[in-house]
Amino acid sequence: MKRYALIFLVGLFFAPLVVSGQSCSNLPCGPIPWPLPGMPVLVSPSPMPTIGITAVPTSSGAPTATPAPTDTPAPTGTVISDFTSLSDNMATLQGMLLATSEPVEINGTAIDPNEQLATSVAGSTTFFSYVRAFSGVDVGFLGQIINFALVSFATVIAVKLATFILPVLGTLFGIILGAVQFFISFFKV
Repeated sequence: MKRYALIFLVGLFFAPLVVSGQSCSNLPCGPIPWPLPGMPVLVSPSPMPTIGITAVPTSSGAPTATPAPTDTPAPTGTVISDFTSLSDNMATLQGMLLATSEPVEINGTAIDPNEQLATSVAGSTTFFSYVRAFSGVDVGFLGQIINFALVSFATVIAVKLATFILPVLGTLFGIILGAVQFFISFFKV
């Protein structure tokens, strides 16, 4: 009985080879059993006009010497546009910045920007100290879970920052490119 089962399984293995018929380099021969899409008919000759170019011989005179280069005159400065309105706008912006009051705490003492920076730097070093401490503690398999959670958190933060920073950078690049193209348009001949 086992012999017949083995012969049956071997027969099932080689049955597709027998059923497929001829083999053309391990590919089935003959038409494909599904319809193919029809290709559009190309117009011939092409509607694109062709231009015949013929070479016209030039006179075969003796070679002449080229003249020596001359100095190019120095460009003179000319005002392209009146920038007084831009200067007025910048003065207004500067006046608004100077008029902005310095940030103060609730009790009225002024906040020093350098002190704010030192506080945020201390806070960031504290956070990364905790991260290093957690990665150094041996808690068995929970260490891998904690490391995975930290890497996942860092990845999420990186993606969120990228989705915020990339559009800002793209906008700045577009503004700079537009300004450069605007100024280049004045110098085109």
